[in-house]
Amino acid sequence: MRKKICQTLTDLYNQYAFLLESGCLKEAEREFFQRVSPDMADCVATLSLESLSCYLSRYYKKEVIMEDTLQNALEQIEARGYAAGLR
Repeated sequence: MRKKICQTLTDLYNQYAFLLESGCLKEAEREFFQRVSPDMADCVATLSLESLSCYLSRYYKKEVIMEDTLQNALEQIEARGYAAGLR
């Protein structure tokens, strides 16, 4: 389950790879962005959606809230008690 979540997050970040060249990310944010991968650390996976939402908000100059099937899946994982394995 964890591997699938990490792969989904990686695919999502790949869709927004243009942010790396946009000039809207600070160096530390660029480094974090590049750590998102199928084998990422738990702390990166945990922060990835919130971070991407911030990056997109800054790029588009409006609030972006990540509400998609991935967010719903993560909420269900937490509700079922599986989230402890991700932390």
